[in-house]
Amino acid sequence: MLADTLTITYNAVSVTLNKIKEANYSSTYFAENSTGKFTLDVKHTVPAVGADGESHVVKLTVEYFDSVSGAYLKSCSPWFVVKTFDAPQNSTDAIRAANALVGLLTSTFVTQIVGRQS
Repeated sequence: MLADTLTITYNAVSVTLNKIKEANYSSTYFAENSTGKFTLDVKHTVPAVGADGESHVVKLTVEYFDSVSGAYLKSCSPWFVVKTFDAPQNSTDAIRAANALVGLLTSTFVTQIVGRQS
């Protein structure tokens, strides 16, 4: 089970998210500050007995609001999916692949992706 609070760093500021929901292989965390609202969802999809492949999804949604009027402006929602096939589940291999991908997600690379480069 994940902790009841998780801390992320957003724009060089620590944001502590509190668990607000946990059920059916999923959890939701939430925090709000002057920057916006932060929702972190963690979900696991477990296949039927005998079927291959599990999905493990982490999604951070940041909603931005006007600092004066409080009006909603926009949102951004990066997702991270770890899909595993074949038995047994192996966190070592998943960690290696995840770290390789995270290392690629630099500011320059994300700017290129958002700019629709492929």
